[in-house]
Amino acid sequence: MIALLIDADNLSSPAWVVEAVETLERNEGSIAIRRAYGSAENMKGLAEVLRLRAIRPFVNLPLPKNTTDMSLAVDAMELACLTPRPKLIVIASGDLDFVPLVVRLRERGIRVVCVSERSKMAQDAIPAYDQVIYVGADEVLSPKPKKPETMPGAVEANRMTSKKGVAKTPPVKMAAPKPAAKKKSPAK
Repeated sequence: MIALLIDADNLSSPAWVVEAVETLERNEGSIAIRRAYGSAENMKGLAEVLRLRAIRPFVNLPLPKNTTDMSLAVDAMELACLTPRPKLIVIASGDLDFVPLVVRLRERGIRVVCVSERSKMAQDAIPAYDQVIYVGADEVLSPKPKKPETMPGAVEANRMTSKKGVAKTPPVKMAAPKPAAKKKSPAK
């Protein structure tokens, strides 16, 4: 069983939600549990995609802080206690606040994937997940290589790898262009 839990206060673009659902179904299979948590305002903006993708909305009380994160975390732990429990829980949010939840879910033997917009993904959260999927890009990243022997050469164990297990090469630093030489005035 696969569960998709969307932090709609974080992942609030209808296009990103559609992309997330389509990518997950293509790579993982059918999503049995689909839930979105958020403020009434954000849920209103997602109403059509929630209806079309059969995602169950959970509107939070209008309190100042963390109600969405707490609601999502409580439901994730409740799902982890079900029999049978989900084999995969997808958290659609890049919030660092979810790391303790991710660690607990993984301790229970549940694979945990994150879906996030690249600019909203907390870099310190990436190693906690089994996989990170960025919406708005073609990349699917895993923080830990599945099979180190498939990676070329001596590569750090924590280097980001593609889904196929091939190490991404680090960005190349380009030297700054040299200033143009001053033109000499023609001899008179």
